Amino acid sequence: MCEKQLDQSKNGYFMYYPQFEGEENSVQTASFSVLRKLYDIESSELLKFGIGLTRKALWPTNLERQNVSLALKIFSSNLVKGLLELGEKHSLMHYGDTANFLNIFCTWWDIANVKTVTKGKHKNNPMAEPITDSLNDILERVLKKVHSLVRQV
Repeated sequence: MCEKQLDQSKNGYFMYYPQFEGEENSVQTASFSVLRKLYDIESSELLKFGIGLTRKALWPTNLERQNVSLALKIFSSNLVKGLLELGEKHSLMHYGDTANFLNIFCTWWDIANVKTVTKGKHKNNPMAEPITDSLNDILERVLKKVHSLVRQV
C-alpha cells in the first residue's frame, strides 16, 4: 500500500477506501490500531480468533513489512470473524469497516492464490476455484470490486 493512503495523524494507522455495496459514494475507514487492540484483548485468552497473529506481524520493522507470511497473519478470515464478534463487545472503533477491508483482501487472496485445479474443493472454498472461461457471478463481482479499488488508488 502506498504511504499516501495511510493517515497516521489520528493516533493510529487508517486506510480510507470506497464503499462497494450500495449506490452512494461514501468512504470507509479501516484502522490498523483496532487490530492491535484486538491482539491485546486476546493476549490472555486461551481460545483466540486471531490465530497466528503475532507482535511481529502487528509491529513489523521496515524490512519485515515486505514479508508475505507476516501480512497473511493480518489478512486472515479468522481475524475478520474476531473483529465482528468482539468489536461491538469491546467498543472497538471502525471494527466493521476494518473487517470489511480485511475481507476484501482475504477474498482477493483466495482468488489470486490458486495453484491447483482442486484447491477450491479441498478447502471447501468456492473463491479458491480456478478461474475459467465461464466465471461465476460471485468471482466476477469480487474481481470487479478489487479492480475498481485499484483504479481509484
